[in-house]
Amino acid sequence: MILVKRPDFIVMRGANQDAVQFTLAAFRRAGLSSLAIDAEPLRALRKPSDARKDIMLKTPPKSLVFVVLLVLAGLAAFFALRRTPACSGGAMYMSNVSECKAWGVDEAGCKAAVDTARAVAVRVAPRSESLFACEVRFSDCFEHADGGFYPRPSFCLSAADKSAAPSEVRYLEYVSDRQNRKKTREVPIK
Repeated sequence: MILVKRPDFIVMRGANQDAVQFTLAAFRRAGLSSLAIDAEPLRALRKPSDARKDIMLKTPPKSLVFVVLLVLAGLAAFFALRRTPACSGGAMYMSNVSECKAWGVDEAGCKAAVDTARAVAVRVAPRSESLFACEVRFSDCFEHADGGFYPRPSFCLSAADKSAAPSEVRYLEYVSDRQNRKKTREVPIK
């Protein structure tokens, strides 16, 4: 049994964590200098309102419930609003001929769309002298006829219009965050 003295009351805690409080005036009136009472006989003297206090002590604090709800709301908002490389207008997202054919576009249209997107990337994206230098900086690379290496572009292609040019052309570039972790960043080509 542990006896805790405070300026206004004395709390005794037993092995079962039940608390009995006495006012300091009642303690002095009894003329006791130390108190060693077993908590078991005192349970019968407890008021019915003490049971409600026990229930309240066992429920989690309001701040903990608030923090948990806030975290759950943040996760729900993150998964609902996160950006994905989606295409507008019902177009499909692709980066090479095999992905294009998987969406149901014929092979000639796929090759033309990939070549057009690569031509745009060659015109705008930075050139690397070696494949290694390109892949260190970009997520995926291709070799152009001029001997340079460029980032492989991703683009959107409408399945309804087979002869349409690719739209929303972009490539992925590696960047480092504050903890020097490698992340990818979409770079749109206009």
